[in-house]
Amino acid sequence: MFRLFFLATFAATAALFFAACSPTPDPRTAPVSAATSDDFAAWKNAAYEKFSPDERNEFDYCINQIRLRISMNNEASGDAAIAQALCERVNGKTMREIMIMAYTSEGEWVAKELARQSDALARADAILDGPGSDDSKVNTRALRVALANIVSNLEKRQAKAQARLKELQDEK
Repeated sequence: MFRLFFLATFAATAALFFAACSPTPDPRTAPVSAATSDDFAAWKNAAYEKFSPDERNEFDYCINQIRLRISMNNEASGDAAIAQALCERVNGKTMREIMIMAYTSEGEWVAKELARQSDALARADAILDGPGSDDSKVNTRALRVALANIVSNLEKRQAKAQARLKELQDEK
């Protein structure tokens, strides 16, 4: 009887030892724990110890893109509600899945904004090419320069997001 008790105690101690010594999962591939905002903050704190500064920055950027999408789609309003909606979106997903979600969202938003700003640029060009004196078009010329800059920046952002999305999708 004593022998059985000793063996059971030894086995339980060994199991605890090996469980405690087993490596923690890599946060880059393990599912994110974000059932609540507190769970997500704890996961991020632990994960960020293993991430490089570039990985932290990109992950934060992606989380902000998802937050922005939630807010822009009026899915939630207020910090707490947006945080909960964010948690619902990312809980159980891997870092790669979250990044794909974020870059997909960014690509959709940038495409819409690029179309809107390109239309505004075309309207400014039509005014500049239309009737009227050069003096009456001073403000429109300034607007056109600003719009051309915005369109250029959006095109760069779109290309960057699409390239990163393709990288992530090709990783598998």
